[in-house]
Amino acid sequence: MTMLIFAAILGALLGMTVRPPLLAVAISLAVSGGLHATIAWVGRLAETNPAQRVLAMRIDAMIGNDLHAIWPVLAAAGVGSIASAVMWSLANKQPTDGYWFRPDRRVVLMDQVEENDRHSAAEQRFRDILGR
Repeated sequence: MTMLIFAAILGALLGMTVRPPLLAVAISLAVSGGLHATIAWVGRLAETNPAQRVLAMRIDAMIGNDLHAIWPVLAAAGVGSIASAVMWSLANKQPTDGYWFRPDRRVVLMDQVEENDRHSAAEQRFRDILGR
């Protein structure tokens, strides 16, 4: 339960701050999954030492005792980051045309190109060479 809350809060924070939002989802999944795996590994190490049985039992209660306990943590991180990113964009009335992926730079820059004689002469030479 503690890991679920942590993963959801982490996902929400990353969803609000990191752009593009797919990067926020990837980062939150990687950090939540890595932290879960690290805590599980520390729990397995604590089980081998008789003096640390209490720590092993508390880690086991916190994250679960099998490998499949990581899926709810990853789901909480992903849903938290996606929901936060969508709500942030709706609150700021941000256009969602290039929201999940960045727009292609070439498309944006083509609108800023100014026509001049050199470009049109070079374009005409290419058309003559290609026979179009």
